[in-house]
Amino acid sequence: MKTLAVALALVSLAACAGGSAPNGGQTRFLLLVHVPLAGSLSKAPDATLLDLGHRACAEMDANTPSDQIVGDIGSNPEPGSEAFNAYSYVVVAAASQLCPSHKPQFGTTLPS
Repeated sequence: MKTLAVALALVSLAACAGGSAPNGGQTRFLLLVHVPLAGSLSKAPDATLLDLGHRACAEMDANTPSDQIVGDIGSNPEPGSEAFNAYSYVVVAAASQLCPSHKPQFGTTLPS
């Protein structure tokens, strides 16, 4: 069931890739972070997720190391914990969709 949900989210994401949706980057970001890979954060309200994503982008703009960004936005979760992984996923999704100039820092870990 989770695999189906992820597949449907990725198909939806691909449909938005042309940027035709208003606020396309925000829409794609929310599609990415509302999947089970985002752990417990996948059920957070859109406003909370967007706030986390924009905070992550601001820290990337300041050249903050990614582990520190995860610690800052996630209240210092234990590395390797579910929370650390969830916040890491949000940081990568933010770099991919909200502040794509930072996407190269993370390689091609998420679909464009």
